[in-house]
Amino acid sequence: MFLADAFVVALAQNSEGVRAYSGDTWHSRMSLKRCMVVLTMALLSVPAGYAAAVSSYAYINYDGSLRIKGRTYRFYGLFIPPTVYVCQQFTLPPTCSSQVAIALDFKIGANFVRCDSVGYNEDGTESAFCSVAGEDLGAYLIREGWAMVLPGAPPEYVMYERLAQARGFGIWVNQWSIFRYPY
Repeated sequence: MFLADAFVVALAQNSEGVRAYSGDTWHSRMSLKRCMVVLTMALLSVPAGYAAAVSSYAYINYDGSLRIKGRTYRFYGLFIPPTVYVCQQFTLPPTCSSQVAIALDFKIGANFVRCDSVGYNEDGTESAFCSVAGEDLGAYLIREGWAMVLPGAPPEYVMYERLAQARGFGIWVNQWSIFRYPY
């Protein structure tokens, strides 16, 4: 109730502009100071993960999560199923990991990854929207067929998942799809 009272006293509107409705200038100054103190305390109590986005080099974990500045980020609204362990033959030395991790490594390259945290998961990792060079990495994983959409994800993710399913990309590949379309 204190915060609401401070706003009403400090910012009550009338025809002459913004002033305290009591007419007492000392009271209005004190209310404005109280209001500023409460707002400052509220902003300082926000957890560090929510105050700003993190942007740095990312280490890609085997399960498709990202490790940035000592914190692990999972893509918000996505389920990344386990995929086959493969090796890139065109790099020296060959890079071996899950298909999802290799796809992410290929997409990210040497660029910074920016992650905007949404909340915390039960295992202590953070759910986040992550991007590289302005492109959403979650949308990339879905378009390429390496992730599945969870309830509550952005609507465009559902559209990307349906397209990946229809095209047979990534986890949606059908081993007999080459026989459907004659050459």
